[in-house]
This record gives sequence, structure tokens and C-alpha cells, in this order.
Amino acid sequence: MHLPQPYSIVRSRAYSTEMHIGIGVADVRSKDLKRTILKILGDGESYGYDIHRKLMREGVRIEISLLYRVLNEMLKENYLVGRWEKSAIGPRRRVYGVGKRGAVELNTILLEAIGTVHEYYGKYLMGLPAKINALNRICRSLSRGLGQAATIGYLASEYSPFHEKIISILCDEVPKGKVYFIKPASLSIDLEAENLFSLDGTHQSIPLKNNYLDALLVIDVPPKKQLKNSVREWHRIVGRNGRLGILAPTALINEIDDPLTIGDFMEKHEHESEGNEKVDRESFQTMLSESFQKVDAREIVIMTLLLASKPRPHPS
Repeated sequence: MHLPQPYSIVRSRAYSTEMHIGIGVADVRSKDLKRTILKILGDGESYGYDIHRKLMREGVRIEISLLYRVLNEMLKENYLVGRWEKSAIGPRRRVYGVGKRGAVELNTILLEAIGTVHEYYGKYLMGLPAKINALNRICRSLSRGLGQAATIGYLASEYSPFHEKIISILCDEVPKGKVYFIKPASLSIDLEAENLFSLDGTHQSIPLKNNYLDALLVIDVPPKKQLKNSVREWHRIVGRNGRLGILAPTALINEIDDPLTIGDFMEKHEHESEGNEKVDRESFQTMLSESFQKVDAREIVIMTLLLASKPRPHPS
């Protein structure tokens, strides 16, 4: 939706946050201004002149009359809510706050920022030398001592450069063995390796024989209602001397005290926004201990790797 009298935002110089709002040019940046106003009001309610002052501090120059026009439009769109407040001197003044639609937009702004940081952070992690690469550490923890002819399963519900990198490392770890990528039927992959095989399956239903795998790496934790059956299925396909690894964001399985690090904050907010369930780590480890004699936890950057080994005998 465009303003009655369109405005433009012109950046004054390279890398500057300064903007000038004028009238008479096609509106291509109205969303930017509204988002800036929402971020200002995310700290608490403000009245018009205070918002104007804060915009100026942010490097945004806008005529006060046009600002009120924008604020009124945002009220109509439910980005903002407003109420009248008595003034100690002079007439009443309107106080603006974030409305229901505005709260959704603020969350979108944050998730977009988190997504951008994750993209660059993921590239950074994957580009590190093998000696200190977190993904190599995860794979070595799982495959250590298994030998080059081992059979490994990799269970995930998504496919991205992150998954592709881990699968490639696992394939290199067992050049004479096999790596099975267990995934939803709707998911396709474009990674090719002589020892890589694709299987359609879920946490609770994996098309492999009992005791078949030397190791299984599970990415992320299934919903709580599926957890017990999933652990049983993982235990079923792991061999008598095999091991199980579960890799999950630390924010989803550990209690983290405030103040959060920036990494924990991003992980916590992102997964809560996606509706992912938090799993109590102690209860989960106890559940794993019913099927495996040894269960360890290792924190690797923003992830936690639960390693379960020495499988208990399968129920008859």
C-alpha cells in the first residue's frame, strides 16, 4: 500500500544509515520507514514528536506532517495502536505503541536478521580447516574407531549445505563402507558419492534391518510425543557394538540462564518462533540410558552432541 503522497528515501553516502524523506517521488521504501518506526516503538510507547526526534537520531529526516500521515496509516493497518494522553501543559497528545500486526512484523525483522547471520556463520563454520572444523569434530566423534568399511546412517528432515557438508565428511570417513541418508520421501538430494545411498524414512520408521548400522547420526530431536518410539527405532537399527549420535541446537535441549550470548539468543528465538519443542536434556539422557549403557553430551559451538554407545540387548 502506498501513501497518499509518495515519499522517497535517499541514502546520503555509501554505508550511511542517513535517509531523507521527501514528497513527489515514487514510493519504493515505505516499508523501510515503517519498520524503523516499529523498531523505535519496540522499546516502548512514544508520541509523535518523540518518534520524530528518534528518527532524526537514526539519521532519518522527515517532515513532521508527513510522519503523522505515516503514523495514521500504520494505525489503520493495525501496525500501531494509539491512545490519547493528557498533557501537563497544552492539549492532549496521542501516544503510539506496537499493534498486533506490528508485533508480527517486528518478529519477521528479527528472524530475517538471524537468518542472514546464520547464513554467514554457516559459511564460516564450513570453511574452517578440518583440524578445527566443528562439523569434522562431530563426524569424528561418531566414526572414531569404526574403520573404513563401516556402515553409517544419517537421519534428517531437511537438506542444506550444512547437511551436505556432514554427509560428505561421513562418506570420506568410510570410503569402503556405506552411508545411508534417511529422509522424508518428499525430499530430494543432489549429492553424489559412490558410497552414499538414499532411503525414505522417518524417526519412527527406518527401512533397515535390526543391528544393521555401526553408527547413526540423528539431526535435531523429534517432537516429544514421538521421542520414545523414535529412540526405540534408533536402538533397533544400531548394531550391538554401534553408537548413536543426536545433534541438536543447545538452546533446544539445555536450560540457558540469562544473560544469553548472542548465539544462544538467536537460536532460542528462532526455534521458539518456528514452534520447535524444547526437550529436557536430563530426561532425554535418561530415556537414552534405557537403551544404551553409556550416554555422553558434548557442546560444540552452538550445538550439543549426545553420544550413546554400548546398546542394551533388544527386547525379545
